[in-house]
Amino acid sequence: MYREVFRVCYRRFRQCARADRSARTVRFTHMPGGVDRRLVWTRRNEDYCADFQAAGRRALAPETYRVFRFYHLLGGSTDLVSRRIGVPRRDFFRLLAEIESIVGCELALMEPYSLYPPEDYMRLNSGAQSL
Repeated sequence: MYREVFRVCYRRFRQCARADRSARTVRFTHMPGGVDRRLVWTRRNEDYCADFQAAGRRALAPETYRVFRFYHLLGGSTDLVSRRIGVPRRDFFRLLAEIESIVGCELALMEPYSLYPPEDYMRLNSGAQSL
C-alpha cells in the first residue's frame, strides 16, 4: 500500500518539478494559524517538491537517501545509479522497493498535512487567490 502512496506522490513531484518556472503560480494565502501575519505568499509546486524531498531525507538512512536522491530526485537511470553506488542491478531494484515503502509510509503519515493524496495538499487553503 505504501509503495502505491509513494508512486502517486512521486508522479505529482515530477509534474511539479517539470512545470515551466515562468508559468508557476504564486498565491496569496490565508493562514489561520499564522502568528505574525494572516496572509502569506505561497508557491504550492515548490512547497510540494521541498516536502517530498524532506520526507525522503527524514525517513531514510544517509546511504539509502543517496540512492533516493540520485534516482528519484535527480532522475538518474537505473544502470547509472546502480553502477555509481556499486550495487548489482537485481539488488538495486530491491533497494528501490524498500525506499518506496519507507518513504511512502512517511508521506502518508506526515503531520499536520500529509502529501497523500496530492490533490488535497494542493487544495489546502483553497480560498487563496492566484496571482
